Amino acid sequence: MFIKLNDLVVQDNYILPEINRRNCIGLKNGMVVNKSGWDNDLWQIANWYRET
Repeated sequence: MFIKLNDLVVQDNYILPEINRRNCIGLKNGMVVNKSGWDNDLWQIANWYRET
């Protein structure tokens, strides 16, 4: 089955798009946020915290 799937992709010239959403976010000094270009701006907002 996997060989047939591979042949389908290779022979029919499928393109699998990858999306990287580049954006700019502003945070106050001392905020600790696990942020990347792949995440939504408010992803894991419950885990954000401020260092003192």
